[in-house]
Amino acid sequence: MAMSVTSSTATPVSPDAGHPRRRRVLAIAILLAVAAVIVVVIVGHPFGGGGSPSGLNDNSYPTSLASVQEEAISSQTQVSGTLGYAGDSTIRVPSGSAPASV
Repeated sequence: MAMSVTSSTATPVSPDAGHPRRRRVLAIAILLAVAAVIVVVIVGHPFGGGGSPSGLNDNSYPTSLASVQEEAISSQTQVSGTLGYAGDSTIRVPSGSAPASV
C-alpha cells in the first residue's frame, strides 16, 4: 500500500486579488452614477419650486410689508366676535378657574 503525504501552506488571498478589472469597473460605475445625479440636479432644478420668481402668479394670499408706529392706547372698546380663519374649538378648564387664566 502506497501513501503519499503532501504539505502545502495556504496563503490568504483577497477576493479581488485576481480581479483588478472588477475594482476598476466598480469605480467607473460609481463615478458615472454620481455624475448622473449631478446632471439631474443641475438640469432639473428639483429644489427650485418651479414657480415664478416674484411669487405673484400662484399666491392666493399675497403678503406685503407695512411700517408700524407704537403709540399709547387712547381708548378701548370691547366687542364680541371671532377673528378670521378661526374654527370651532372647545376650551375646558377646571370649575372655579378665573377667566383670566384662560
